Amino acid sequence: MTDKIYYVYILASISRRIYVGCTSDLGRRVLQHRQGLGPEHTRLYRIDRLVWWDTVRSKHEALEAERRLKDYNRAKKIKLIERQNAGWLDLSGDWLRSDGG
Repeated sequence: MTDKIYYVYILASISRRIYVGCTSDLGRRVLQHRQGLGPEHTRLYRIDRLVWWDTVRSKHEALEAERRLKDYNRAKKIKLIERQNAGWLDLSGDWLRSDGG
């Protein structure tokens, strides 16, 4: 049996609004957000830039990590992001092109 990898991630808008989520397919999920297929909050504020992510080994761990991150206050989330991504760059880079190219 192959171990499946799950991801916990933080997306941000250009104005630095934040969304926390988890998935088993990070590329597909970020692309969905970019195409406006995420929750209303992410569509409304165009929260579609991957600014932080981590991997875990099970769906249960992913859901627990997501819950913990959602409980963080905004300052703690910002500190977590900036520890690895001080410029809030989109970490998905070119590996997620929604134009089919």
